[in-house]
Amino acid sequence: MTSTLHIAAAEIEVKRAHELTRAPLPQSTAAVEDLGLGFHLGAALERIAEAGGAGGDSAVRLREAVWLIERHLALLGPGVEAGDHPKPVAAQPVQIVALPSVRRELGLAAARALIFVAAVVLLVLSLTLVSRLG
Repeated sequence: MTSTLHIAAAEIEVKRAHELTRAPLPQSTAAVEDLGLGFHLGAALERIAEAGGAGGDSAVRLREAVWLIERHLALLGPGVEAGDHPKPVAAQPVQIVALPSVRRELGLAAARALIFVAAVVLLVLSLTLVSRLG
């Protein structure tokens, strides 16, 4: 009985180790970006890698990879050979916009409130003056 449990535990550990050998998403994404593959070719590469361990599902994964590659070639336009690769587009720098501080926002709100109160006071004084004259 214990030997059966040990064998089952060993099989589970082997399966877990096999599952852990797959590259995590950030690593595989970095590899695709470093190679300048883009979405279609990167997804095709993923499908090919999955086909290696998919068992009976590998033919489906390989057909998906072929479709993704053909789609990429179609997007490149006519006259593109299979060996041609698009030049990777340089990444644009990201501009980080500084958010306004709380102190600044409170100051602006106080200034607006002061202007509003001054306008109301002027309105009341104007109406009082008009009523006394009339």
